[in-house]
Amino acid sequence: YAEDGTRQWAHAFSHGEEGFDAAVGVAVAPNGELVVGGEAAHAMNDGWGWLARLTADGDPVWDLDQPDLSTAYRIAFDTDGNFVVVGSEPYLLAPTEPPARISRHTADGTTTWVHTVDTMGPYAENFARGVDFDGAGNLYVSGSLSTRERLLTKLTPDGAVVWEMAIPGDPYQFNLATDIAVTHDGDVFVGGYVEHAAWVGRYDTDGGLVWSDM
Repeated sequence: YAEDGTRQWAHAFSHGEEGFDAAVGVAVAPNGELVVGGEAAHAMNDGWGWLARLTADGDPVWDLDQPDLSTAYRIAFDTDGNFVVVGSEPYLLAPTEPPARISRHTADGTTTWVHTVDTMGPYAENFARGVDFDGAGNLYVSGSLSTRERLLTKLTPDGAVVWEMAIPGDPYQFNLATDIAVTHDGDVFVGGYVEHAAWVGRYDTDGGLVWSDM
């Protein structure tokens, strides 16, 4: 869209055949191109992820539609032109509820590493929803687990876990960490909701809670 809201171009994707096809995450690359991703499915419990790259004018660069891709809830670029996708493992590969999945990709979409978190809980799928980088290129990811716990994790640029924690809550109430933001010095701010109230928390670079409020 232009600055005044006029639509400049539109591009449609079709991966889900008779099911559904949703675009969920989008991010702009350092060169002005964009990567968009989402979920496709034949049925509600038969889903997988897809990724596509477009020029700023909407021309397709590549389109990946394959069963080992994450359902791309959020996409974020680093300064080197690589990007990270956070979401859930595809239903096609999961024995029960899908694990949360974090993956890093090169500019052409090639997967360089994958990290998953699976608690095999009874309530809902595990998912990662928020991602941000600190000044050293480390990744901080927020999400929720099927045990009704908030997920927070810090990974190195190579995908090694620095720390990872599940913050418990009432198993009969929602307990979600939906987004995350990191300062250059590594102060971590997380937003979400607990029970039916908005929640925000601040953590230090080692994952220690500084404060939280609802």
